[in-house]
Amino acid sequence: MRLAEFMVANVEPILVEWERFARSLSPGTDMDIVALRDHAEDILQAAARDMLAPQSAVEQSDKSKGHATDFHGVLKIFATRCRFSCFIVKIS
Repeated sequence: MRLAEFMVANVEPILVEWERFARSLSPGTDMDIVALRDHAEDILQAAARDMLAPQSAVEQSDKSKGHATDFHGVLKIFATRCRFSCFIVKIS
């Protein structure tokens, strides 16, 4: 099974771990589940879609150097909305 397929098939267990990690951070100790999971599923789905999308050798090279367009743009949007921007850094 490819990573993207695993992510899609296991969204809820991944979110449970996400929430557990978020709760271990200083701001997360006082947050409810909704706040802890803020945009987490959207980020997982966007990452999986990006992994499954076909790409040329040039696109793959650009992405490996941090010069991708679509997916990193999505993450930047989430970074401005997400309470735990550290997750975005770890995913990207």
